[in-house]
This record gives sequence, structure tokens and C-alpha cells, in this order.
Amino acid sequence: MEARNIDIKRRLRAYNISYFELGELLGKSETTIYRWLRKELDKSEREKLNKAIDELISKREQ
Repeated sequence: MEARNIDIKRRLRAYNISYFELGELLGKSETTIYRWLRKELDKSEREKLNKAIDELISKREQ
């Protein structure tokens, strides 16, 4: 079985970002983020998550 959204999951792991942190930024629960990542995301959803991850990364670098 092929892992879904592996690129996003790897970025989260690489920068030690939790589903909770990502959800908090997006106004969603940790469980919602987990559920979103279980199915393959469309382009706009993927962009939204990657933008939020970029924002969390930049906040940590400050």
C-alpha cells in the first residue's frame, strides 16, 4: 500500500511539527489534520497545508 501525502508527513517529521501545531494554526483539531492526511489531498488542500508548514518553520527560525 502506497503511503498518502508522504511528502507532507516527511516535512512535519523533519521539522518536528505535530498535527496539533498544524491544526492550531489552521483552526482545526489534531484529529482533523490526521484524517485529512489519510486520503490523497487535491492541489489546493496540499498548498494550504504546505503554506501553513512554511509559516510554522519560519516562526521557529525567528
